[in-house]
Amino acid sequence: MRFLYGLALFAYLGVSVGEVLPDSLGEDDFQQVLRNWEDPGVSQTSLWSPPLLRVAIIGAGAAGTSTAYFLRKLEKSHPLSSQSTPIKLTLYERTERIGGRARVLPLNVTVCTPDSSICAPELQHIELGASVFAAKNHHLVNASRELNLTLEDLSKFPGKDRVGVWDGEKWRIRQTGTVGHLPGTDGWLGDAFDKAKILARYGLFHGPLQAAKICRDIAARFFSIYDKLLARDVFERVDLLVKELALWDTVSTSSLEYFRDSKGINEAFVTEFIGGITKNTYLQEIAKTSAFGGAIALYSGTNDLFHVKGGNYQIYQRMVQDEDVKLKNSVESVERVEKDGRTTFVVEGQDHVKKMYDVVVVAAPLPASEIKFQGISVEKFPPLRYVQLYVTIIVGTFNPAYFGLDSHSDIPEGILVPSESTSQTIPTVPFFTMGKTDISSSVSIVKFFSPKPISDSVLDDIFSTREQTHRHAWDLPGSYPYLPVRDEEWEVPVEVEAGVYYVNAMESWISTMETETVAGRNVANLIWRRWEKELERRWMRASG
Repeated sequence: MRFLYGLALFAYLGVSVGEVLPDSLGEDDFQQVLRNWEDPGVSQTSLWSPPLLRVAIIGAGAAGTSTAYFLRKLEKSHPLSSQSTPIKLTLYERTERIGGRARVLPLNVTVCTPDSSICAPELQHIELGASVFAAKNHHLVNASRELNLTLEDLSKFPGKDRVGVWDGEKWRIRQTGTVGHLPGTDGWLGDAFDKAKILARYGLFHGPLQAAKICRDIAARFFSIYDKLLARDVFERVDLLVKELALWDTVSTSSLEYFRDSKGINEAFVTEFIGGITKNTYLQEIAKTSAFGGAIALYSGTNDLFHVKGGNYQIYQRMVQDEDVKLKNSVESVERVEKDGRTTFVVEGQDHVKKMYDVVVVAAPLPASEIKFQGISVEKFPPLRYVQLYVTIIVGTFNPAYFGLDSHSDIPEGILVPSESTSQTIPTVPFFTMGKTDISSSVSIVKFFSPKPISDSVLDDIFSTREQTHRHAWDLPGSYPYLPVRDEEWEVPVEVEAGVYYVNAMESWISTMETETVAGRNVANLIWRRWEKELERRWMRASG
């Protein structure tokens, strides 16, 4: 199942309007604190409790649930948290489920030994979107363990993990796995014979080894963000974060130009492998995708990968298992209200219930929403466009002749489609990527990602028999954001105005499971930084 997964990659109730809000220490109570200041029988803090912070989070995907999770952790770490629960979180989710693009298809199949001597029914969970994360994705790995989820290291799964690059007419390169691995040669390059083929095609000094080194350097620059977030640092604009991490060179040029022209990587490797993995991960051509997007896609394809047994969506479910999550309740409006020098926000859900909040976190793609913002500058939200993705899951037997091969066993576990460059045009291929897992000597579970639905007639050409066919469309607003090249005019605020945060602003730069949690952690830090000052100010006031 390793490649099948790998290709998919790289609280409580709010306070209703009109209720008495316990958000400040009343003047009478404050005077009582002062009167009892010198009375040894009365604690000056006995009449004080932390004021209430009401937070609405719109969207219960990776970014929204991560924001709630990290905000709750910050609250629990504060010395005043034992006094009461000063934060109330409410999450609004327009669908019937938590997890956003982390979603599985339960699949009942019959799994057999290679010789088909023993077969047994088995329930498998096939990821339809966010499928894997790298071992160095600290937030996801740590959260999974803290939430008592079972992590599976896909690098330890037995079986073949061959990759081929298919342009619709011929194989640019195809791993065969015909020779056993030499010591120390496990990994994405394959066995000795496959390595020889790869080095012969792409070169020793300007091919995969150098590209992987470049990607590791880029990833290392990005990973420095963990220490900053742990120290409760914040970034108020995504573009400034990119510059602070010394990554501007990777967003101001395309993947094609960066790797081929700036770094001198073999063009065939850039278009076939980097281009293929980028199309697999983001369904975009490398000539139009930022170098950072291409680098992260390649990094994810060349490192140990994990997933949660049963589905990655469980991470996000457990992050908010004790919070007030309103499913099938999209937000219809957010209104800014100014009264007595104080700003609050009235949020109205699909259930037509209005509630008042101090903070609003938008953690949903705005192109998919019809939220009416009143008194809030909508133009401050950075515009985002998303790619439409169609997932097709087949349980069946291949027609190897479609790929110009003789047998089912010759078909690689993963198929990439090369990206176009200025010097070549790719024939039309009905899919962007394909991954397979054999469940018997002739039957496989196959997953396709494509920019439009794959017709039954095409599937009949690819397969000799189909036992099951499942389709899923990520078409509203789409799957992954477009990751275009940016210029100096690019400005992406996270706090669009006081009290309103757009956690999805991160997606104007990059979109992965881990970067969504990074964005959530940052917004949690931003909210807490302001709220902690308010807590301390009121505590000092109550304490005299």
